[in-house]
Amino acid sequence: MPRRRGNPKGFKASQLSSFPAFQRAEGPDQRPKFHGFAVAPPGFRDLVARELRALGLAPTPEEGGVSFRGTWDDLGRVNLCSAVASRVLVRVARFRAERPAEAARHLARIPWGAWLPPGAGVEVRVARRRSRLHSGALTDAVRAAVERSVGPPAGSPPFRVQVRAVAGEVVVSLDTSGDHLHRRGYRLDPGTAPLRENVAAALLLAAGWEGQEPLLDPMAGAGTLAVEAARMACGMAPGWQRAFAFERMVPHDPSRWETVRAEVLARARRPAPVPVFASDRDPEAVARTRQAARRAGVAGELQAACVALECLTPPCPRGLLVADPPHGVRLGGRREALEALAAALKGPFRRWRWGILTPDPAALEMMGLASRRVRRLRHGGRTLFWALGGPEG
Repeated sequence: MPRRRGNPKGFKASQLSSFPAFQRAEGPDQRPKFHGFAVAPPGFRDLVARELRALGLAPTPEEGGVSFRGTWDDLGRVNLCSAVASRVLVRVARFRAERPAEAARHLARIPWGAWLPPGAGVEVRVARRRSRLHSGALTDAVRAAVERSVGPPAGSPPFRVQVRAVAGEVVVSLDTSGDHLHRRGYRLDPGTAPLRENVAAALLLAAGWEGQEPLLDPMAGAGTLAVEAARMACGMAPGWQRAFAFERMVPHDPSRWETVRAEVLARARRPAPVPVFASDRDPEAVARTRQAARRAGVAGELQAACVALECLTPPCPRGLLVADPPHGVRLGGRREALEALAAALKGPFRRWRWGILTPDPAALEMMGLASRRVRRLRHGGRTLFWALGGPEG
């Protein structure tokens, strides 16, 4: 039997300095604080920080996301409530090492049994820069250290360990999310070139939309933008339909989590205060949108129709029109879609604000659309631009 080490709460002060993740209890409830890190999609770190502040946390911007300190409940809330973050990590160790043997000794000192249950398997991801430590050696050392602590893998889904080695410093983290947080649990058939759910939510927030005005996506495709908008309008927690890796970790308290989860889910509201519309000229795209809306619990909040953009009339006097047109390699592959958008926004939708996702903002200018703000992002290995414009900016 592997020797189990105690829960992080039980570590003595003399042991805490080596592992910054183990902190003394703070606050009136005397719950321990952990070092968390919310991974942000490229280009949206500020929005993740804003979400954490709304949860009562104090985020610190870092490369790739934002760090924060909070209780185990806070880690759960970020997983459940962040619409934009990609993953939520808990940092379990930080040390300096230049040689593989030195790194292996530090990794063996981590009390893995305080985090992972007996028989836990691990999937190791290594990111390194200006480091003498090789990814393969670090991966082998982590696996060996975990197996010595909690025993050989017993066949359950593995936990993800992230190791970041930069210029002699090594940070070891556990992924508390499990599946990527864009996997909300409602999309079965995303169609071609799907927009990730968390990126769709980020685009809406970057456009200043938080459910305060009508919204229309006239090129719905898989319906991701419209479904995310409907969920946001209803105040639904992004992760309410899924489970998380932290629920299988040693510090997890199921009864506390049920209380936290119930408090968050109770904030959802029906009906939504504003209407959300989606349309597409492709009947299959409209069917995918409706299916996603049903699975997401917003079928009654999202009105979907099969109609070409050039035949659309505004469903409301004002609102926000958002679109993710086809992204061909050349402008010719999407010219028709952009021309239709330009005609609509300069015609019947001229009083609407708009947000258009494009790999080339100059193409919008060619169509006579003057953007007032442009945000650069990375998605699917490509650089894209979220251009915002309209009568109200």
